[in-house]
Amino acid sequence: MADSRRKKRRRPAGFEDHALEIETLTPEAKFMQLARDRFQQASEADAKQRQRELDDLRFYAGDQWPEELLVARQGMSAIGDNPAVPARPCLVVNQALQPVAQVLNQERSMDMGAELVPADDFAGLIGPIDDTEIELREGLLRRIQRAPETAEARTWAFERAAIAGRGYWGIGVRYVPGKTFDQEVFVEKYWNQACITLDPFHESSTGSDAEWGFIGRDVPWEQYKAEFPKAANGEDNAVLTSYAEDEDFRALGEMYPGWFTTDSKQRTCRVVTYYYTKRATRTLGVMADGRTGWMGKPPEDVTPEELAEYLPEDAEVVQERDVIDKQIKWAKLDGHQILDEGDWAGTDIPIIKVVGRELQPYDNDRRTEGLVRPMRDSGQGFNAALSKGVEVINLAPIPPWQIAAGQDEGFENEYLLSTTRTISALHYNTHDANGVPYPGKPERTNAGVDIAPIWASIQLFGECIKNTTLTPSATLGDVDPSLKSGRAIREVLDQAKKGTSNFLDNQARSIRREAQILNGLFYPIYGIREGRMARIMTGEGESQTVMLGQPFSQDAKGRPQPAPEGAIPGQNGVKQYKLTDTTFNVVVKIAKAYDTRRQEAAQLFSDLVAANPNEMAITGDLLFESLDSPGAKQAAERHKLMLAPPILQHLQQQKSGQTPPDPAQQAQIAQMQQAMQAMQQQLQEAQSGTAKAQMDAQVKLQIADADRAQKAQEAEMKAKLELILEQLKQQAETQRELLKLSGTQRSQEAEQQHEHAVIEHQAMASPLPMSGA
Repeated sequence: MADSRRKKRRRPAGFEDHALEIETLTPEAKFMQLARDRFQQASEADAKQRQRELDDLRFYAGDQWPEELLVARQGMSAIGDNPAVPARPCLVVNQALQPVAQVLNQERSMDMGAELVPADDFAGLIGPIDDTEIELREGLLRRIQRAPETAEARTWAFERAAIAGRGYWGIGVRYVPGKTFDQEVFVEKYWNQACITLDPFHESSTGSDAEWGFIGRDVPWEQYKAEFPKAANGEDNAVLTSYAEDEDFRALGEMYPGWFTTDSKQRTCRVVTYYYTKRATRTLGVMADGRTGWMGKPPEDVTPEELAEYLPEDAEVVQERDVIDKQIKWAKLDGHQILDEGDWAGTDIPIIKVVGRELQPYDNDRRTEGLVRPMRDSGQGFNAALSKGVEVINLAPIPPWQIAAGQDEGFENEYLLSTTRTISALHYNTHDANGVPYPGKPERTNAGVDIAPIWASIQLFGECIKNTTLTPSATLGDVDPSLKSGRAIREVLDQAKKGTSNFLDNQARSIRREAQILNGLFYPIYGIREGRMARIMTGEGESQTVMLGQPFSQDAKGRPQPAPEGAIPGQNGVKQYKLTDTTFNVVVKIAKAYDTRRQEAAQLFSDLVAANPNEMAITGDLLFESLDSPGAKQAAERHKLMLAPPILQHLQQQKSGQTPPDPAQQAQIAQMQQAMQAMQQQLQEAQSGTAKAQMDAQVKLQIADADRAQKAQEAEMKAKLELILEQLKQQAETQRELLKLSGTQRSQEAEQQHEHAVIEHQAMASPLPMSGA
């Protein structure tokens, strides 16, 4: 009695009213019913393909013998007079590993990445897009793509596509560590690839046109209660309760098949994240003056910026058309109720699909396959032929000895041991007891096994595996021996790899889809709050921290600091990166990642310099720039000073913004370069005697120039002395006249002055010493 009351008290509320609730069709009930119907619809449409994928995964893991053959080849114990039958060998030499590994290694070596290239910014309608915004978006895209979790998610999905035909990865948003509400975008890996359920009506190989999709997992009940305590404890009008008995939980499973399961050990609840698309139609009109805007009454919660996009109610519209707005929403469900919900920041469902080989439909089933399914029959035949060969060899009898009666008398143990091990000597009798010689020495009978047909079958199935997987052999020894040069061998191997290039093409399409989703998330995640910090990666592979939405400068350590008020971006080291909520076209370019392309460039320039050392004067700086070693950048800067003058001049013109020379000028530069090289060679071949004669002639010319300069200086000095002497004579005459007029005293003074003048004149008129005397 007490137990029944306790069970009745703990029975989840709503069980009896479930049918009534469905009939009333509340908004939440309608939503949940649609979500369950969609999930079931996609699961049923995908059931056969999922089973094929599981079979291929099992085969790739080494489980390659059909169950009925394994049972038939089992051994049997002795029953009565019937002897025991040993088990037949069921060998597995996994031939699926090599082709899958080759395709996976091609994908890893490619290390593909996406680049955003502006295609059309609609400058006539919204104004030109700032180049710094494209630079910022590319920097964010590079940083996300170079994260280790991105490569892991891509490769994990591509591996499943290469094996079984289909794989998935996704895009997520999470909070930045620390006390902040800033978020960041990341690439998400789905460990269980079977957890994705996508709209079965999508046609794109990347899933870009899917209207909805589910990402689900089965959660143990104890974990469910910890993650969603309100739902588990019956709050928010939930029908679930943490006190549910096993029989009540089984009733939930019957009410919602596949969502609530229980066994003898634990109970589980399926929790899914449901992405779906909602569309709203608006009318766009254009007035006679060319002004465009939305028609109709604006919503009540519209912002002033959005209100400016609406036309007046009495506007005369000359043309109008309907525009369908697309919005992505998400909800977390447990099969009965909504655990959480919200608006997705982007405009695309963040689930990315990659396929291996998509088959043309010939019935209502949608098929994709990888490398395993076409080679399953060949692989099973290879294992069967190999097992048969081992079985035949193991069951082959040991050839017995053929000897005459009595020929082994006394040596019986030696002949007995020779059938099981190697002995040093085997003796035999040459004559019988009567002295009659035996007809010959003992010989083994011919009991050999012909395994040539079996070996031919093994080789045949091995070739069939290569033909069905379209992959070349992994060993270089299988290349045609007539090929001698490394270039020819590489061309043959590259040609062979084209048989599986469709896998890499499909991966490139999915990476392009990834870049489109990421580009749509940049503004709502990074561009809302001004002044937030973000890490970007430059085109040279260097990581930088930038400030978004406002001007900033960087200190000595590269940390961004707010720029002073009035600072102009682009001047004095001030930068500004800003994201806008603008729809503009971009072309997503798929190429090898930066590190891989730099290694390729280093190999190219190294080969050029090795083949022609003169190339160092033309491309030496590019060689050093492509190296990833300490001091490579400094070496490139120094080597630029040693480039050929035409190349150095061309680089300086590019740096200063001048127009590069036309092809005719480039041809002249090449001719000049050749002439300079010839001149250098002639100078190196000149004789030492000719160089000495040229040097002596130059010295003689310098001496003659010095003599002429000395003589000119002496002539100029003599002219000046003669002028001074004439002036002194005139002064002496003047003094004599004064002496006559002033008397004897004056005459004496004049005579003394005259004597002094004559002495000075004689001193100055003395010949100057010659240079070098």
